[in-house]
Amino acid sequence: MPFNSVFAWFIKKRIHQIDLFRKYPNEVQFELLMKLLSAASGTKWGLKYEYSSIHKIKTFKERVPLQDYDAIKPWVDCMYAGDQDVLWSSATKWFAKS
Repeated sequence: MPFNSVFAWFIKKRIHQIDLFRKYPNEVQFELLMKLLSAASGTKWGLKYEYSSIHKIKTFKERVPLQDYDAIKPWVDCMYAGDQDVLWSSATKWFAKS
């Protein structure tokens, strides 16, 4: 398959995704939140806040407190020391405070 055909297919697919984001922003955001919660449900953080039982945004807001960097720094320190599955389910290769 020529490069132009692959590129055109990719762009067509991406434009469709963007159209869905524009037409259904709440639904797309909710679906993404559910995917992220599912991916992190087995982490120490996800277990603490029982991510696996969160199925509504209201529950997420009630259960997971808004926190700043200083509040999660002990968790980040564990990850920096090499602990796995702390805040996310894959290995963290880069650390930066933004």
